[in-house]
Amino acid sequence: MAVLSRLIQISSSLTTRQYTSKAFCKIKPLSREIARKKVILTGGDLTIQQLVAIANDDKGEVEVVLGNAAKWKIETAREEVESEIRKGTAIYGTTTRTGPEKEKLVPELQRFQRSVAAGYGGRWGKGVDFFPAGTCRVGWVILLNQFAQGSTIISPGLSEELCAWINTVFNTNSEYHKYLPKIEKSTSISYADLTAPMQLMLETLAKHSITDEGSGTENKGYNFKPGEVLALGSSNSFTMAEMLLSLAKLESILKVCEEAAAMDIEAERASPFIISKAAEEVAQWQEKKDVINRMRVYLEGSRDWVDNPSSIHPFCTLRAAPDIIANTWETLNNAKKVVRDMINGHQGNPAVVGFWNSSEVGAIQVGPVCSFDSTRLFCNQSNVQQAVGCLAVSIAQRTEHMINHNGKDISQLFSRRLEVFTEASLRDCLMSSQVIPVSMGRMKCAAGYDWAAPASQGADALEKCLESILRLMAVNLVVSTAVVRYKLGRKAEDYIGLGLRDLYQDIQERSFHQLDCTEPFSFRDAITYLEEKIHLGKDGSAEVLEKVKRQYEDDINNFFWSMGGID
Repeated sequence: MAVLSRLIQISSSLTTRQYTSKAFCKIKPLSREIARKKVILTGGDLTIQQLVAIANDDKGEVEVVLGNAAKWKIETAREEVESEIRKGTAIYGTTTRTGPEKEKLVPELQRFQRSVAAGYGGRWGKGVDFFPAGTCRVGWVILLNQFAQGSTIISPGLSEELCAWINTVFNTNSEYHKYLPKIEKSTSISYADLTAPMQLMLETLAKHSITDEGSGTENKGYNFKPGEVLALGSSNSFTMAEMLLSLAKLESILKVCEEAAAMDIEAERASPFIISKAAEEVAQWQEKKDVINRMRVYLEGSRDWVDNPSSIHPFCTLRAAPDIIANTWETLNNAKKVVRDMINGHQGNPAVVGFWNSSEVGAIQVGPVCSFDSTRLFCNQSNVQQAVGCLAVSIAQRTEHMINHNGKDISQLFSRRLEVFTEASLRDCLMSSQVIPVSMGRMKCAAGYDWAAPASQGADALEKCLESILRLMAVNLVVSTAVVRYKLGRKAEDYIGLGLRDLYQDIQERSFHQLDCTEPFSFRDAITYLEEKIHLGKDGSAEVLEKVKRQYEDDINNFFWSMGGID
């Protein structure tokens, strides 16, 4: 009866938490458009989750289309621009040149439009990294979504052409995939990305038009209208793409960080009060309450709840783990909100505003703006970098504590020089988590520009930072599971939290225990395992619900079988 009573108690508790606590909220289900493998761009409701799905699709499984209202806005805006062109109105970058030459008028010749593209689309040619194809696709989708607001000078023809290329060139099964070039990083200073989107455009729609294949004539590419080439580069869409994909990756990393911190509690045999309901009740903010709740679920069924703790007062970085992880969650959530605003906001110069996209502006207006928002993007990147840096220090401190306090009993913690791998990965992470000085944003009025926040450099640094923390997490888990194995024996998985048992077994299979002490150990398999786990984005705490229920169902069945079964 005690087992049955406990099952009812646990099942009731978990069911309640599953539906009432934010701690058990899974990633929101994909939108109806994604479920149909179609994303409809409206200019106002594009999500990070949709863009992650688009980035991961290289088989043409997720189609991007413009909504009907968006098509109408683009068409209306371009009609007004054409009207102003006919009047002889000077429109920056459309009827005039740009930068220090902005007072000069330009011809409406296709040759001039292509010379603009060539000017902005230069290359280093050597010694730089390249954007992944998925990042480039997301960059173009963000750009098209910004066009969907009808606040730029592009025509319906260009929007259709761009959409066609988004759905083909990144598809490895498409005949147009052969046009996909390598797009260089280290070419943006964030007053607009310019060079990366121009490199992509020059090798695709500038060479071949999908929407106007023609018949019997040579396909010389899309025929650009005045101002359209500049519009294709006049956004920080590639920087946004790189940042939002890093934020999505960080979200998955944080879920594993919570599991790893719970594993450290097991390894330390620490007081579970750290993640108790009482600790959750006094937590100061929601993200911390959620982290404590999820960590407690990972430790459900652990002997930690009944054994005497190793210390009444665990070491500081272990006690502070929920705080530090929760702080990163809070920073991440703030940054995601900013990115959502920006991918659904206007970027580009000039801006076109009228009745189709504003209820406040009466007369139609076309004019210059500086709507690249690089300062906002940069400041939020900096916050995330700092938070990840704090998290990395916390993980390293916990790892080094376990090495130092258990190395005498587990000799390979010392002989394998795991402290070196801990420190090396931490240093790499801290190097890339250092906030870029604000002074880098000044430009000494080069070519007429005097400010461009280094958002592009920040996005690149954040990506590198996450690569480093993944290596650090691999070391941490190899160490913590080795300590758990030493303290609890070969059947340790029977004594630790139900939510940690799969992780424990998976890491053990990739640990140095599988090797003779004369063989060198590689973290490759552990890192690959974490990469796959993070790519899948599984919500481990939610999976524990079913495991706990199954465990207690087994207990009941065993109880009845021991009584001779049930007729």
